[in-house]
Amino acid sequence: MKKDHLEVLLEDIDGKMQALAEGMSLLQADSREIKKSVAHISKIEDDIKAIKAAVTDHNRVLDDHGVRITSLEHAA
Repeated sequence: MKKDHLEVLLEDIDGKMQALAEGMSLLQADSREIKKSVAHISKIEDDIKAIKAAVTDHNRVLDDHGVRITSLEHAA
């Protein structure tokens, strides 16, 4: 009777270990997906910085257009 009881407990423990292994596998997969998302966000942030720099430079040129047009009018 003791041997049967021990086998039942070992089967229970084995089932729990398998469930734990499956859970760990899912966590690893989720971790990989999170890393991909973070890398994607980092690329988007770099793109945003580049766009912001381009817009700022463009605005600086546009702000100066009045002075340039006036100097061209006076030169003509």
